[in-house]
Amino acid sequence: MKNILIEAVSALVLLIPLFVFLRKRAMHILFALYLAAVYHIVGLPTVLFLTFDATLVLIPFLPMAEDLRNSVLNILLFIPLGFFLPLLWKKYRRMSENLLVGFCTTLAIELGQLLTYRATDINDIITNFAGCWLGYLFFRFVYLLSGKRLRPNEKQNDLWLTYLSVAVVMFFLQPPLASLLYKLT
Repeated sequence: MKNILIEAVSALVLLIPLFVFLRKRAMHILFALYLAAVYHIVGLPTVLFLTFDATLVLIPFLPMAEDLRNSVLNILLFIPLGFFLPLLWKKYRRMSENLLVGFCTTLAIELGQLLTYRATDINDIITNFAGCWLGYLFFRFVYLLSGKRLRPNEKQNDLWLTYLSVAVVMFFLQPPLASLLYKLT
């Protein structure tokens, strides 16, 4: 529990001031924190841990059935992505645009895992994509219930700025800060 707290605090201490400085609203900051959590949970490389290890799982569905728990967790992890995108940006209210970002995000994660000891797995792409799709469907449900009153207010290029900012913080800045906090505790 202590490790999770240190990792989370070190990300929060860096990301919240950055996005406040960039004048982002609370939902945008929450989205950035979600991306940081995904970065950490999926085990993407950091400046302190970078190695090439090409462990590939390219056979779809068979290992998914064997590890149902992991498949469900992957789906749950990507539901917020499918929900946040159309909530914050009007462009992603089109299912094709939303799912394209979801697919590109999960593909980038799986390719990034080539630089860790984690496996690059086609089943993760499938389940993450399914989670994004379910998040999008959930957004559509909420949107219809709200009487279509949810107004996105973010600029289009803010999505890419958010992805880049979170990646830079989580790759370069968060690991040394977390390491320092471990030493202090």
